[in-house]
This record gives sequence, structure tokens and C-alpha cells, in this order.
Amino acid sequence: GLAHPFLNNVETLASSPDDLVSFFSRALQGHFFSHEETLFQFRRILSLGDINHLVRFPLGLSVFGKAGYADTPNAHARSIAGGVYFPNRWVYFSMVLNWDAEQAEDPETVNAFYGAIRESIALLQQRLSS
Repeated sequence: GLAHPFLNNVETLASSPDDLVSFFSRALQGHFFSHEETLFQFRRILSLGDINHLVRFPLGLSVFGKAGYADTPNAHARSIAGGVYFPNRWVYFSMVLNWDAEQAEDPETVNAFYGAIRESIALLQQRLSS
């Protein structure tokens, strides 16, 4: 079991989607970096993470972000946040899901979560390309 629930009075893994969008919208534009090389490395690292593997974003996009997840019996969490560069336009996002399920793993809910993100980005891609 957990020593503390995910959300507790001692230490928590909580952040708001607004906080994550605020951070990535500034960080991906270089607001926290003094050198272009540092921004390049930051973007490179965020493009290598499991975000692309988990969501399977449509081809033709540059995706930078971070995914986080935790699963225990009765407590599950997913978070994915970052930025997508469409031709000539940045879009920043944060999607968070917390749910209760008795089993230690819940692939049906997880797949639905990532599928909804994939569909949202694909619809946005269609709208921006027309």
C-alpha cells in the first residue's frame, strides 16, 4: 500500500492543469533559459519521453511534453502536459485523470484516456490545416 495517499497534507503530487500549461508555454519558448543550446536540449529531452509512445500523436507534429502516472489498488492517476508545434502555431495542453478502481491496473481506462487525447489533437490538427 501507499505510505500516504497521492493527495495528502505532508507531500503531494498535485499541480493544476493551468500551472502545467503556464510552465510549458513559457519553458518551450525559452523564457527560463539563457542560451539557445539549453532550450534545444530541453526540447530534445521532452521529445524523447514516453508521451509520444503513450498517446501516438498524428504524424507531422512536433510534440514536447511529460507524462506521469501511478497505479495502486483503489488509486490511479495519469497526467500528460506539454506543447505541440503545428506548422506556424504552438498549442499547449494539460490533461489529468484521477480515478478509483479496485484492481492494481486498469488498461481500459488508461487506453480511453490516451485515445481521447489522440482524438483531440487529431481534430485540432485538421482544423489548423484547413
